Amino acid sequence: MMSDKPQVSTTNSDEIMTLNTQGGGHGQLLAAKNSRLGIDCVAKPLFKHENHFYRVMSKTPLVDCLPQYCGKTVYNGSEYLLIEDLTAGMTSPCIADLKLGTRSFEIGVPESKRLKQLQNMSRSTSPKYAVRVIDVSLRKNGSIVKRWDRNYGKKASLNSLIDTLNKFIPTNRREEFIAKVENVINKLTIAKEMYPGSRLYSASLLVCYDSDSPNSPMRVVLIDFAHAYCDITKSGGKLDAREFDDNTLLGLRNIVHIFNSPNEIEERTNL
Repeated sequence: MMSDKPQVSTTNSDEIMTLNTQGGGHGQLLAAKNSRLGIDCVAKPLFKHENHFYRVMSKTPLVDCLPQYCGKTVYNGSEYLLIEDLTAGMTSPCIADLKLGTRSFEIGVPESKRLKQLQNMSRSTSPKYAVRVIDVSLRKNGSIVKRWDRNYGKKASLNSLIDTLNKFIPTNRREEFIAKVENVINKLTIAKEMYPGSRLYSASLLVCYDSDSPNSPMRVVLIDFAHAYCDITKSGGKLDAREFDDNTLLGLRNIVHIFNSPNEIEERTNL
């Protein structure tokens, strides 16, 4: 077992701390205390797409399936997005970061980057089933007891994905988990009806629960919107062109199928 207790170094500000350990994320994450709201936050490098997406979607029913948006801040000359720390108060947070959809790049990226992104996920479950493992970790008594990382996720078969999720979600919490994923599906469907041009390229489903506190609620939210759009037509995307589909809902449905009806897992039809 290896300890995963974050090593925190304080800065000149008593509001922000640097997290020297983190799982599966993109770039350096910071821990921040939002004094105005009185909650613990995660500060991540600010991307205009992500900040705009949070601001817009916070006014839709999807807000119930997002970490609380706490605005932005500046640290060491760089801008950071502030969102609720879903693991605050947990002593042994079990965390799953599941990448959703079949497209991970923005509109208009160079062909070389597009091909590289497609190659990176070509052997994973993403192209067919619209979901793959980015980082899944089980903890007990403050230490990691089992972990599946992004390298595993790049090569894992559908059966391996099913096995991982069955090991991650305790049997007695599966009904709760399925209900919360179905809620995400319902709220995202409504948001997409409100914003037909919205696309959640490279978004993730984040699942958190505290194994040391089995009666505490499980958190199931959408995260990672650095490449998300509220209206792809403003960036040259076409609503009726399959190349601009995100297939996020397909990935979410398949997560439900894994537990409810594995034989009904859906394959992407526009390969």
